[in-house]
This record gives sequence, structure tokens and C-alpha cells, in this order.
Amino acid sequence: MSQQQFLQPQMTEAAIHLGKNLVAAESYLRFQQAEQALNDDAMALGLMNKLKQAQAHIRKAQGSGTVSAEDLQTLGNLQRQVEATPVITEYIFCQQDMIRFFQEINAEISQLLGINFALIARRSSCC
Repeated sequence: MSQQQFLQPQMTEAAIHLGKNLVAAESYLRFQQAEQALNDDAMALGLMNKLKQAQAHIRKAQGSGTVSAEDLQTLGNLQRQVEATPVITEYIFCQQDMIRFFQEINAEISQLLGINFALIARRSSCC
């Protein structure tokens, strides 16, 4: 059975062109470089993982009402270490810059279409 084609050829071509331009955009390229630098730095990755674990522990402890001063001190120390690690701060900066860039693209598409494109394009939470 053949697949039904929903987009006109010009729309498919425009979507492909948009995708190619998005992955060639400076914000996206800088993010990729920062992500690679982070992935290449075992110490920074370990620090990020420790921070995520500490945050998860705090959330769990908050749920049961057992957050200790030591837990909060550990979390604060890890946050300061993360903030003092250039490869991590560069990654976070580039990630936020890329998010802003894609939000601007979504706003532009929404304006051109006259609908909230980002709202329609986001994943469904029903499954």
C-alpha cells in the first residue's frame, strides 16, 4: 500500500530547506560544539551527573519532608562547582541561546501561518 502524500512538493522542499538552514545556524553549531566539549570532559560530565543525582535526592526528600541541611549544603556546593566550570557554563549558555533561537523561529512560523505553530508541533502528553 502506498503512503498518502500530505504535503505539496513545494511545501516539502520548503521544510527540507528550513531544516538544513536550522542545522547550519550559528546558534545550533555553537551548541553542538559546546555539547561535544562537555561530552569530551569526563570531569565535567561527572559533576553534572552528581548535580542531577543531588537534585533528584532533594526532590525525593522534599516529597517525604526529610530534607536535611547537609543535603542542601551538598547541593549548593555542587551548584557552585558547576557554575565555576567553564565547559559546563558554555554548554548551558549555548543551550539557552539555541532555545531562544528556536523560539524565535517558532514565533515567525506562527506569525506566517496565523496559528500557534509551536503549540501544534509540541509532543502530545496523552501517551
